[in-house]
Amino acid sequence: AAIARSFLVFLAFVALVSQAQDNIEIPAIRVPSVPLIVHNPYFSIWSPSDNLTSTWTSHWTGKEQAIFSLIRVDGTTYRLIGAPCVTESDLDAFTQVGYPQVYPLRTIYTYEGAGIRLRLTFNTPKVGYDFEWYRPTTFVEYNMWSTDNRNHTVRIYFDVTGQLAVDSDNEP
Repeated sequence: AAIARSFLVFLAFVALVSQAQDNIEIPAIRVPSVPLIVHNPYFSIWSPSDNLTSTWTSHWTGKEQAIFSLIRVDGTTYRLIGAPCVTESDLDAFTQVGYPQVYPLRTIYTYEGAGIRLRLTFNTPKVGYDFEWYRPTTFVEYNMWSTDNRNHTVRIYFDVTGQLAVDSDNEP
């Protein structure tokens, strides 16, 4: 009976806390660097800015390890990942909505524009450390849907530089 009473008190506490949290607005948290592809100290790529189109991605040490991605919506191309170039033909950045959502094994960015909403997810599943079969893998997921109830032609381009495979840029 004492256990049942303690459990009921616990449930009442959880209900009160849950109800109180409905009225609390939690502010967005800005992390100093956003994890994108993180496997170990040697293989990790981060975004040091709030927006993926403000600067190049980098290793946790600060060394540039660039990822580049474009989206073409109905014939118009925009940057999703990658710093702006210094040319007149630079592509406009697709509009990022808010801060990225950072979870233990994934990071989610949301974009909106040209009649679509895009959710870009970097998902690094860690299912165990059996090194016989474990391979460092990160899935980059692009999920899109129309915001204007029209059909759109969408193409995605994703690229990584050779900087991810070498210690310094002058290696063959």
